[in-house]
Amino acid sequence: MTPWGFPRREVPLANVGLTSLLDVLVILVIFLLALVGPGQGAPPPAEALVLPTSTATAPFAGDVRVRVTREILSLDGAPLLRLERGPAGPEIPASMKEGRLVPILLDRLAARSGSTPGGTAPLLLEGDRDLPFSVLREVMYTAQKAGFQDFHFLVLGSVPDSSTGGLLR
Repeated sequence: MTPWGFPRREVPLANVGLTSLLDVLVILVIFLLALVGPGQGAPPPAEALVLPTSTATAPFAGDVRVRVTREILSLDGAPLLRLERGPAGPEIPASMKEGRLVPILLDRLAARSGSTPGGTAPLLLEGDRDLPFSVLREVMYTAQKAGFQDFHFLVLGSVPDSSTGGLLR
């Protein structure tokens, strides 16, 4: 009985809908992930990216030249390995690399980096314009592990201009 003389009614206890609460939290997490984006370390790609072009007319004076075409990876004009056809284009054969490291290139570059005083020789990395960046990334990673820190890049077109030694205009 209540103080006013009425009989007390039993009110059922409210049940917390745990499933509904988890659904709302999952939706909030997905929304926040979409709002924040891929992370601070990966800026969004530029929509109108225009790469610089070279106007250099003098040939490169560096000691070490690594050329990566759609078919061959070579060091100072001597072929090291043949690239194979992958789903995204040319790639270094899986049997010729350990993770991102290319051991045959590492051995040859390590011998070359120690031949210069202080090991500060610049490395010219020549790459085909249509080459996937993953191949160049593996070559740069290997060169860095071999002791090279100074990189120069040269992009070759599909049909190089013979008057500039392969440079694009």
